[in-house]
Amino acid sequence: MNQSQNVTEHGNDRAMRVLFLSQYFYPEQFSNNGLAAELVKRGHNVTAITCVPNYPEGKFFPGYTNHQKRFETWKGVDIRRAWTVARGRTKLQLIANYLVYPFAAFWQIVKLGHSRGDVSFVSMPSPLSQALAGVFAKKLWGLPTVYWVQDIWPETVQYLLGLQEGPILKLLDRICGWLYRQADLILVQSAAMPEMILRHGVDPSRIRVLPNTAPSFFRPLSAESAHAVTREIDTERFVVLFAGNIGESQGLSVLIEAASQLDEDDDTLFVLVGDGRARADLEDEIVARGLSDRFHFCGRHPETLMPDFFAQADALFASLQEAPNFALTVPYKIQTYMACGKPIIGALTGEGARILEESGAGVASPPGDANGIIESIRALRALKSTERIQMGNRASQYFEANFSNHVVFSTLEQALQDAKAGVRQ
Repeated sequence: MNQSQNVTEHGNDRAMRVLFLSQYFYPEQFSNNGLAAELVKRGHNVTAITCVPNYPEGKFFPGYTNHQKRFETWKGVDIRRAWTVARGRTKLQLIANYLVYPFAAFWQIVKLGHSRGDVSFVSMPSPLSQALAGVFAKKLWGLPTVYWVQDIWPETVQYLLGLQEGPILKLLDRICGWLYRQADLILVQSAAMPEMILRHGVDPSRIRVLPNTAPSFFRPLSAESAHAVTREIDTERFVVLFAGNIGESQGLSVLIEAASQLDEDDDTLFVLVGDGRARADLEDEIVARGLSDRFHFCGRHPETLMPDFFAQADALFASLQEAPNFALTVPYKIQTYMACGKPIIGALTGEGARILEESGAGVASPPGDANGIIESIRALRALKSTERIQMGNRASQYFEANFSNHVVFSTLEQALQDAKAGVRQ
């Protein structure tokens, strides 16, 4: 079924041609995938201009290069891959990856010609430089542009690159402010973020909150019904499971410190599902400290299998490094964890911790606090199994009320319609 047929069959007289701009897209595991696919299901025509997939490993996925599989269709989304510099494992490679995309994407936008769209949507986990592609489309074709900001810049890049106050940071701040002011609407992923955008002189009427959701396949499963690949996890122990990118920002070294302080007879098993730039260093440190029996690395698996892995866990773990900008964000994994109805242990502050407390879905301690993690584990272990089930149920209920597909996708669709029509709050 092509997208024009999809529009007709859904009878959507408000159908839009959406130019979806982001460095990250299928087969990389991002919320972008679900958003774009849902827009197609709702009758809209979606063209995604993205990178050759290379996240989080930092190298191109098998079968993909700058010459192979540059164009494909996935769930009705027309995917066009801009020329890409892979992220690699050095800061210089990462900077090159950030800087090349908007200009390579611009060339793809030019080639689209008459099929360019009605509105552009720039989905932005780091970097903010992706917004340049939306600005190009606006200047070239007059397309209204909507940003979805997941990471606040320049604060995020200041943390990632260790930049000190000075002329470089001041210049970056001005560039970021200019980019924010080019958007017709800015969607932010948490209620704590608008103030950080407003300081750049953006009209408050152009800012709205659009939280993350989780694809519909994230749902509670029983351990017995889970996929066989997850059975390698030793469920006779108390399993604390982390899933996602294993990078510096996640601050996962705190788990090693926590594991080293556990009592000898404590049978807690830390399970990490995923891959990333920091995985090799973590594994080396675990071996060096003689903690291999307390950790199990499952590697990277399709996102559709995450609920099966979650089903094997007693608690799910989410963490972020200590940084003011991270306190403003709610990691995407929080929504996926909640949708699967599992208790959550958080090593984070700010919005993420607030949601865990408000929902009653878990317990949180400050980032980097190994003792706090140990106390959280002990608190959950002290609960009866029925009480942990109730905690998981509260997570599911909070997700449905605040982050469900219906809530989030309807908010997104309305924002795109309003930008197209020039409507603000």
